[in-house]
Amino acid sequence: MSLNTTQDPDTTTAAINELVREITPTAKTPENPKTPLQNASLQSIGSFGGIAVGDNDESDSHPFPLDMLPDEVRKMASEISEVALVPESLAAINLLGFLSSSLGGGLLIDSGGERITPANLFFLGIAESGTGKGRAFSIASKPFREIEAEEVDHWESETLPEIKKDLRLIEKDFRKLEKAIEKESDSHSREQVGREIQELERRKAELEKQLASEAGFSVADITKEKLAVTLEQQPGQALASLSPEGRGVIDVLMGKYGKGNESDEDLYLSSYSRESVKVSRLSRPPVNLTTPCLSVLWLIQPDKARRLTESEAITESGLLPRFLVCDSKAEAMDEPETPRSMDEQTASHWTELIRDLLEEFRAKGETPVTIKADDEARATIVAYQNANNARRRKSGDLQDINSFVARWAENAWRMALVIHAAKLGADAGKRNLDTETARQAVEIVKWFSQQQLAILAPQRSDRNRSRLMRLFSILRDYKGARSLRDLDKSHGFHKEEVRKLADEFPAQIKIERNKPEGGGRPSDVAILAQG
Repeated sequence: MSLNTTQDPDTTTAAINELVREITPTAKTPENPKTPLQNASLQSIGSFGGIAVGDNDESDSHPFPLDMLPDEVRKMASEISEVALVPESLAAINLLGFLSSSLGGGLLIDSGGERITPANLFFLGIAESGTGKGRAFSIASKPFREIEAEEVDHWESETLPEIKKDLRLIEKDFRKLEKAIEKESDSHSREQVGREIQELERRKAELEKQLASEAGFSVADITKEKLAVTLEQQPGQALASLSPEGRGVIDVLMGKYGKGNESDEDLYLSSYSRESVKVSRLSRPPVNLTTPCLSVLWLIQPDKARRLTESEAITESGLLPRFLVCDSKAEAMDEPETPRSMDEQTASHWTELIRDLLEEFRAKGETPVTIKADDEARATIVAYQNANNARRRKSGDLQDINSFVARWAENAWRMALVIHAAKLGADAGKRNLDTETARQAVEIVKWFSQQQLAILAPQRSDRNRSRLMRLFSILRDYKGARSLRDLDKSHGFHKEEVRKLADEFPAQIKIERNKPEGGGRPSDVAILAQG
């Protein structure tokens, strides 16, 4: 492509259109694709930021690091993979999701700098319909669901009748006090009756909130208002949002029942960080949450994953960066002639672990246990965070997705807490986090970060091409050349961004060292390449 670098407005549009055609890749279907064509948009064409993307097949170079899981969890993941005929990554993400959900807000860790970090994690597993994700979810969830069913049964048989009885008694007391205040002439006595009525109203509001909340430990496609009410009634205000088919919950999250284009991510954001939040409700008092703690495990199809990654609201709010994402690349597998059954001992250990965590931590969420990390364990995660920080800076290769990278170390702390609890069960609150557990957590989160980068790659490349077009237009306005210093100072193009664009698109942009003829300080100049 040959470009005339003199300033000529009449040819600018045509030249830019030619540039767009040149830099826009043409997708080609491989002769022997390793993944279904439906997944093609979740794979990037080319490379970006020094990370090769395209064939991210789990069987190639980045399988889930199963050896980083505690022994009993690793065995369970292998069992689920064989029985449900799913990739190990899909089995693992289910198990980690239910471990996090079983801890609720009852186990915390001092992660330094006055930060107290909970064990709740947000997981997003991607798999086509009919590839076994529902079976994997069902097997992993069995003990959690059974114990939750016991809780729901107790609520319906014991708690619910008590709530209804108390409400009936309150209504009777209301009528008595209303009659009494009408007959009472003494102002002091009337004030006393008024205070009794206020107390009844307060008690009635509390009971009505209990009645409106959902029994159990988990929810799915629920509105923000209902989620807030349900969180308020849980131990430590902890819940799990769980769905083996997350289409409905994604629709609600993205504003199905909201006003206009409003989405519900604000409560999810607060519930990830255990930050206080007030949720307003129409014609009802607001719900004030002090330590909301939500764990999330959603399994979704690729089209919903694309909708999330393409949503500016969900990305820019910071919700999507908080998720640990896994594109399992699951495919429909042939059923064996002889069905494989779960190993009873492995399943029994998994049930025992989930019950221990639910009883010892989630149920005691009002009085959480905070553990510390050994010095070397803390240093392991801090080193990971600092390495990520270098990549987030303006000179780093991941500066354009800074909000995603910023969450990797935080999720490593959370993952470490989950792995710690999986190793020690009910005794997890009695021991410090050790170095090996911290290392395992970092390796697992690194794997998830690679998954995240692969899924974000198409959007990153699109954004990169858009920035190239902008830079191209600026350079044309300045007769084909502009110093990196001026691009940074006057046009919002940091020097490192221009260098990356030149590396990514060498046929369009070059950087040369300019030495003034009359002397003076040399400068780096971006110029339109000639070809």
